[in-house]
Amino acid sequence: MADTVAAQLEKGRHTLLDLSTRNRLLSLPQKSAGKLLNIYGELTSEVYWLQVPT
Repeated sequence: MADTVAAQLEKGRHTLLDLSTRNRLLSLPQKSAGKLLNIYGELTSEVYWLQVPT
């Protein structure tokens, strides 16, 4: 019984996961290059805390 429930939960999770090109976290349109900011040589956590208002 537990395997069946676990399998159903896993199937539901995959159904909810959006891996298509509509997901902006996974796929950026080519024409939006002007809206991107490339940051080199910094720690991601430091950049995050500089952008998040406290």
